[in-house]
Amino acid sequence: MSSVSSGCGKIQHETGQREINELHVPVGRNIKLTMTTEDVLHDFFIPAFRTKADVVPGRYTYMWFQATKPGKYHLYCAEYCGLNHSGMGGWVYVMEQRDFDNWLSGNVSGQTPVEQGKDLFENKLGCASCHAGVQSLKEYLITT
Repeated sequence: MSSVSSGCGKIQHETGQREINELHVPVGRNIKLTMTTEDVLHDFFIPAFRTKADVVPGRYTYMWFQATKPGKYHLYCAEYCGLNHSGMGGWVYVMEQRDFDNWLSGNVSGQTPVEQGKDLFENKLGCASCHAGVQSLKEYLITT
């Protein structure tokens, strides 16, 4: 079972990772949310999971669910909680266990740091387009 603390828009995993308006969970595992708020009444609502629970100032409330299919699902505050209520939405990301473990460890892509650097250099940042003739990140680092 995974345990997560939530104050509606702010979420903290039992391992310390924090999220705002997002919740990452592994597929097929029981998830327990321990929720509280410091200000006003909120309502943590995930329509796709058919789960909804009040988040009450000064009290702890709990919600349990198990996501059965990987994907991206809407997360809402379903209680009018003030002028910024419309901004209190977000997403639940349901991931395969391996992907979730990578996300939890900070290694979302599943690549080593060297592979991530090479991918940035060659594909994402476009470095290789200006540094013509450079075949690899290693060659670039050696020649500069």
